[in-house]
Amino acid sequence: MKLHFNSILWVFLLIQTLYVCVSMYFPFFWDAAYHAQVALNIYEHNFNTVFPPSDTDAGHPVLFNLYLAVGWKIFGKNLVVSHLLQLPFIWGYVYFTGKFIQKYIPHYYQWIAVVLLCAEATLTAQVMSLNPDIALLCGFLMVLYGINEQKNIYIVIGMALLSLLSIRGWIMGIALFCIDFVHNRFDIKQWKKYVSNYIVFAILIIVWLFLHHFYTGRWFASEMYKSEFSWGIIPKNAVVFVFRLLDTGRVILWITVLWLLWQRRKSIIVLLSQAHFLLYSAGIAIIVFFILFVPLTNPIGHRYFIVIYVLLVLWAVQEIAELKVKKWVFALMGIFFIAGHFWVYPVPFANGWDASLAHVPYFSLKDKVLQYAKDKHIAFSQIYTCPPLHKSDYITRLNPEKTENLPLLNDENWNTAPYILYSNISNTFNQKELNLLQKNYIPVFTQKSGFVKCILYQKNELFTD
Repeated sequence: MKLHFNSILWVFLLIQTLYVCVSMYFPFFWDAAYHAQVALNIYEHNFNTVFPPSDTDAGHPVLFNLYLAVGWKIFGKNLVVSHLLQLPFIWGYVYFTGKFIQKYIPHYYQWIAVVLLCAEATLTAQVMSLNPDIALLCGFLMVLYGINEQKNIYIVIGMALLSLLSIRGWIMGIALFCIDFVHNRFDIKQWKKYVSNYIVFAILIIVWLFLHHFYTGRWFASEMYKSEFSWGIIPKNAVVFVFRLLDTGRVILWITVLWLLWQRRKSIIVLLSQAHFLLYSAGIAIIVFFILFVPLTNPIGHRYFIVIYVLLVLWAVQEIAELKVKKWVFALMGIFFIAGHFWVYPVPFANGWDASLAHVPYFSLKDKVLQYAKDKHIAFSQIYTCPPLHKSDYITRLNPEKTENLPLLNDENWNTAPYILYSNISNTFNQKELNLLQKNYIPVFTQKSGFVKCILYQKNELFTD
């Protein structure tokens, strides 16, 4: 049956589109700058190669980067075009979320689900950023809809999209296969259906791996981006995993979910019924993500779990509506979600800056500091810094003039760098390095806005080892 979008869902679509309009001049930030670099490599080589050089090869498939490069070729290489290219994936996310809202949430509560999703900090930040996370979310929800409605074409297309977006898309695909298996009550007699639905996903991954190895000599990432299995990192990453799920205001979501589960404690088996598809899908995704993310040395980001946030918000609204819980719970959730944009920890604790909009002032602050350096005739080659501050405007803003990145700090140049650009945006500065900075350098220009600060430090020439 054709989905009829009611006025609430059209408002959802409009709000998400307005988010894009508001953020059209937001630069590529953090990991998004990596994707810009890969896309620029494709664009600059006139599509003669899609495989990144070793200094930008994280092993990911390059569909998203190729999509950006094609968009730039047709419409122009700038930030506005880059943000507009996100719209099809954002609209897809809204469409499939709308399917679940209409199926599982009573009409009176649908607007509440939309408001909460629009308020959630990490979701909002991804809609307004230039990462492929919304494309991954769109693909995940497309497959999930296909599983829920037994529409195999959605499963095949969505899985193909996930296989070509990133390695995280592969992990999402494994989670979706597990969800499908549980949804069909572990029925191995349907093996032919599983093969037909997921064979394209597997073939595309294998083809990418062989092509990547053929052209680069590497199966996965280069040494610079290599992630390894480590037993020793599991305890630390387990804590980080849980913390990411709770952070930026989502502690209220988990309190609500756990309280709702407690209310169902006498009929817990009901939660495995088709009526609670959203809940057990989120649960399976959490288990698969935990198993596959936690043992790896790669940092775990808040945005890795946006599919879980969407599913749990929808299930919480569904369950609250069914149990006739007091409506003030929704107001509390909304307040916490919005407060997530102001959920910033003091240095030296790491913040998920790309998981909320707290980072937005950084763009203009860095511009002012670099303009000061230019006015004082300080060569950018003398200004050392840490990621992500080192990326040039040629990458982050797609400026036409090709400029070099700022040189990176390392153990060898900490006591010789003439100038250091510091910002609390970077999680790379540790306490020892901050102490060295305070001891050996003096601040010559400081800019602050909101929770973000950028400081240009000059080496204290009076200091001697």
